Amino acid sequence: MASHLKGVTKSTMTDEARKALCEYKRENSSCTQKDLQLWLENKFHLKVSQGTISNTLKRSADYLAANYLEKRKDIKRHKPAKYPDMEKVLYEWFLQYQDRVNMT
Repeated sequence: MASHLKGVTKSTMTDEARKALCEYKRENSSCTQKDLQLWLENKFHLKVSQGTISNTLKRSADYLAANYLEKRKDIKRHKPAKYPDMEKVLYEWFLQYQDRVNMT
């Protein structure tokens, strides 16, 4: 799939950057999405599309929630587990055998 940002390296925002963007927009409500793109580039060295800005602002209530970033600030994508019980058991197995088996 071709990027709609020609010549721009694809980058993904962390939740920390998303929250900062939402807070900045809340404090500077007159900023355009183009202004927010430039702000992100200067502050986080990220080049993102206008669509990414728009989608982030749509979910700003989630990102501004107080406990949203408690676990990890470096998360980039949120994908719920299809089989959470199986993933939990597999993760425990992985932790138990990671020193004995070559895993890739």
